[in-house]
Amino acid sequence: VCEGNARELGDAAVWKFAGLLPMLDPPREDTPATIESLHHANISVKMITGDHANVGKETSRLIGLGTNVLPGEEMRNAPSETKNDIIWNADGFAAVLPSDKREIVLVLRNHFGLVTGMTGDGVNDAAALSAAQVGIAVAGATDAAKNAADLILTEEGLSPIYGAVLESRRIFARIKAYVVYRVAASIVLVLTLSIVIFVTSCAVDSLMIIILALINDVSMIPVAYDNAKATTKPQLPVAKTLVLQSLFYGLVQAGLSLMFIFSMAYSQNDEYALD
Repeated sequence: VCEGNARELGDAAVWKFAGLLPMLDPPREDTPATIESLHHANISVKMITGDHANVGKETSRLIGLGTNVLPGEEMRNAPSETKNDIIWNADGFAAVLPSDKREIVLVLRNHFGLVTGMTGDGVNDAAALSAAQVGIAVAGATDAAKNAADLILTEEGLSPIYGAVLESRRIFARIKAYVVYRVAASIVLVLTLSIVIFVTSCAVDSLMIIILALINDVSMIPVAYDNAKATTKPQLPVAKTLVLQSLFYGLVQAGLSLMFIFSMAYSQNDEYALD
């Protein structure tokens, strides 16, 4: 404090130390639970902040992240041979520049092949949001961040991200079930009708085939409302696995259908016999 008017006294003003005024900006109460849920869903989380490294370490500790938070200058000055490993092993970075955020996202995405998401709210986050595969603008973000993001949160906090992860995995499970069922059902129809026609020389009315196909499509509608469960680990659409799974179900169902048809064709009941 200054005794008197400091503007009038100028250089003659005498200042006395009165104390420190601490400022606390704690994380939201739901953030630790969200981080724990994301870890349970096998999603790795790194913190990138423009604050001092000590602030970043304490914030990481409060929300349940690791405390290996490195200054952005250490990453910028690191040789290219070790920079990627530094980015991979660090729990977060502090005192970073907008270009540092973008570089971290690109390294995780392109070098390590990870599906990378980025959250941000300011103009300095726009480059990293655009570089990430899933850019997320939090509630109250600037227009620049919203334009660069893929998702815009309308609720405060990060908890909607975990809900979006669960719902996306349920959608993937439904799509996978639809693909398997669709291919398997097509195999059943083609094999069953083809074998029955060629073996018995029985002509099938084309109208019956059309009706059968329509009924088969109607049976697929409930797949969209299936009570699918979100998996703990992220799933990848492996075409070979889907084809083999569909082929197995299709062949088994076709075999059971042919057994039923031919057993009915060769069985006789004297009570209802026409002759």
